[in-house]
Parts: sequence; C-alpha cells; structure tokens
Amino acid sequence: MAKKSALWSYSIAGWSGFYVMLVELLSGRLIAPSFGSSIYVWGSVIFVFMLGLAIGYLLGGIYCERAEHRADAIVRHFDSGFHVRCRA
Repeated sequence: MAKKSALWSYSIAGWSGFYVMLVELLSGRLIAPSFGSSIYVWGSVIFVFMLGLAIGYLLGGIYCERAEHRADAIVRHFDSGFHVRCRA
C-alpha cells in the first residue's frame, strides 16, 4: 500500500511540475509581442513564477503544520484548486 501511495504522490508532483512549466512558457510567449523576448523578459517571468511557488509552498506548509486534521488540509487544497480552475 505504501508503494502505491508513493507512486501516486510522485505522479501528482511530476504532472504539476509539467503544468507549471507549461504555463510559464505560455506566459513568456504571450508577453513577447509587447515586451520582446530578451533575456530580461524571460528572467522576469521565471522570477515571478519561482517567487509565487516559494510563497505558495511556504504558506501551504504553515497551514498544514497548524491544521487540526489531515482532512482539513486536503479539503483546503481541493477547494483552492477548484477556485483557480473556475477563474481560468
């Protein structure tokens, strides 16, 4: 059972990393007509995404440490994903 759970966790982490990179590349392409595609533009795009991921990981870790039950953290995670999906 532990192997299956670990495989599931690694799969989710891999696919989420793939989608973050996909959005990062698409955002760089979307702003290229307005700002160009220089090293400074790509550096800014990467910086914004890395900063957002770091802040999200920090806040998520703090919330999970303070959560009373594991189910609370899971519900909060799916709720935030649902709201992001609805706004996209």
